[in-house]
Amino acid sequence: MSGESPTRRAESQLRSHIGWWLGALSAITGILAFILTQCTSAAPTIDQWRVKAEAICEQEMPAINRMRAEALDGIAYGKLKPNANEAERKAAAWKFRDTQIAYMRLIGRWRELEMPGERRGDIEKIHEAGVAVAQAESVWEQAVEIGLPTADASWNSLDAETNFLRKMLELDLWGCYQVVSKGKPT
Repeated sequence: MSGESPTRRAESQLRSHIGWWLGALSAITGILAFILTQCTSAAPTIDQWRVKAEAICEQEMPAINRMRAEALDGIAYGKLKPNANEAERKAAAWKFRDTQIAYMRLIGRWRELEMPGERRGDIEKIHEAGVAVAQAESVWEQAVEIGLPTADASWNSLDAETNFLRKMLELDLWGCYQVVSKGKPT
């Protein structure tokens, strides 16, 4: 025999079994913790997303409104004559280009926000509507540059802006809506 007393052998086996069970429980706990952290969504709620989107709008829209007003003012009231030279037309057109870039910056910043799952489709639609407004500014830019600002460019722009405002209301972006529609925050 080995010379160990039966009591010591029993204690050793008990320690071995306790150690084995503690190790198994620790492994199971680790696996469960991993599964729970992977399955639990860290996506923001729609209200959390809305607060961030409104803040971005408050930062970006005053400049967009100013640029848009300057662009329209540059072609309104006979300031851009039908016989304007190329440099005058390009200067007026680039104001619309600046507005387009500013809209794309706004939409880009919104896209950087993590989207809540519950309204993801609606958020993607407002992104698309904002891009449509930027594209309408591009149409204005091209029309002014060649000296043909048309009613089609105007209607296209109006339709795009109206749709953008509707999407804001659908997402309860009241602050953005007021900044865009009135040109100033409430």
